[in-house]
Amino acid sequence: MIDGFIVISQQQPINKLVKEVIDNTEILDFYKHDDSIEGESKAENIREFVASTDEFAENFITIHDKEPSLQEYMQNLSLVSDIDYADTDKDVVSLMTMHNAKGLEFPYVFIVGAEDGLIPHRNSMESTGDIEEERRLFYVAMTRTIKELFISYAQSRRYYDSTTSSFPSRFLNDINKSHFQMFDMTNFQTNNDFRSKRHIGKKTFNLGTDDSTFKVGQRVEHTGFGRGRILSIRKDGELIKLTISFDSGELKKIISDYIKVL
Repeated sequence: MIDGFIVISQQQPINKLVKEVIDNTEILDFYKHDDSIEGESKAENIREFVASTDEFAENFITIHDKEPSLQEYMQNLSLVSDIDYADTDKDVVSLMTMHNAKGLEFPYVFIVGAEDGLIPHRNSMESTGDIEEERRLFYVAMTRTIKELFISYAQSRRYYDSTTSSFPSRFLNDINKSHFQMFDMTNFQTNNDFRSKRHIGKKTFNLGTDDSTFKVGQRVEHTGFGRGRILSIRKDGELIKLTISFDSGELKKIISDYIKVL
């Protein structure tokens, strides 16, 4: 199998190679059928890795007008040392998780990906206690700054090999509007030639289903959980499964037959 992957790596770009490895080893299917938190986390990491190689390939083609090989992908990877060994006296950008930021302070702090499903994480959204723990973690990240704090979220995010809509973190609604300024960066473009070629506009989302009744972002209602908004749509055989963020704060996966569109 490895010999076969070596041959594929010499013929296919990095993103296609990665998908071949995942399909042939069935590693994603293995973790998708693991109901534990660890299994779900590993499946999520695999999906994110596929998304990162797709994005790398798109950018590489735009700049070099050719598809990137495994070697070219490896050359662009950089290893980040542990924050404990960072020299804070140097004029550098420190990249870390919110957990690692505890106890540290910086003149400027950027919190990226402030979206429901990331903060609070989707694994925490079914427990009030877990959501409050994530709220405290978010507060820790916010209070690491000395001068200015920047918080950003994406309107859409690549998830595995498709793109889905994103929604701002519920924690942002708890910040008094007098304490911050809002900027819409949707159509922002720099003077860089590469960036200026990439016009950011409306995208068509591949949601894994041809059903036109339900759409990401749509307001819906359930007899037991009340009203909410669709975060994602997945087709499982003949069934359509909806991930819904309800106004009560609960996140549920529900078969579409039990959902009413508002």
